[in-house]
Amino acid sequence: MKKIRIIAVVEFVFILASSLMLGANATDIKPFLNSNIPGLNIQVNATAETLPSQNITVILKLSKLPEVKEVNMEHFNLSIFGFLYGKEKQLIANITGNTLKEYNVTFSVPENIWETMYGEITLTYDVKYEGPFGSLTVNYPDITVGFTMTYVENIYLEQLKQIFHDQLGKDLTPENLNETLLEYKQLKGSQNELGSTRVVIGILVITTVFFAATTLYLILRKPKEYW
Repeated sequence: MKKIRIIAVVEFVFILASSLMLGANATDIKPFLNSNIPGLNIQVNATAETLPSQNITVILKLSKLPEVKEVNMEHFNLSIFGFLYGKEKQLIANITGNTLKEYNVTFSVPENIWETMYGEITLTYDVKYEGPFGSLTVNYPDITVGFTMTYVENIYLEQLKQIFHDQLGKDLTPENLNETLLEYKQLKGSQNELGSTRVVIGILVITTVFFAATTLYLILRKPKEYW
């Protein structure tokens, strides 16, 4: 029985190494922001879901509201943030300009970014209002709007959980990691009795898998809150 478990763990190592980066491209576009600020409408559509190392498309549209006479855009900056290992906020891309139009940008998500992404647009512009007593121009400096956007699946953790379950018949939890460590210690204790080269190799493999799984689980598990 223990030899079978060893073979399963060996397979687990190779499957894990070869499958972590597999995944399908996600191309569905979803609206994440449709907001009116003085004189302006801001719309942001973007890829609904994606995977680490895959592309994301962001479509930004800035348009004048019909009730104002004129909008003069000085500058704007749309920053797209991801979260390093799902925890630490990190700038991924920028869209900048000074024209009211549609901007379409595609960029790649780094392989160590996952969970919900975040967008933040800051604008400085003038709005010309027309009234019964003439026109009035108002300056709006550094107007900022933030919003959540594309979800980047933590494919590493999901696949690690699946492989751990498929190969060892357990869910990847701290309790089961401890149980695996206990099984390793029991197997190591019977090394002299069993004495085969396969058992020695199996012990080394289990050691590697256990500490790799423990480290990955602690790094990859979903944080409670990260902004």
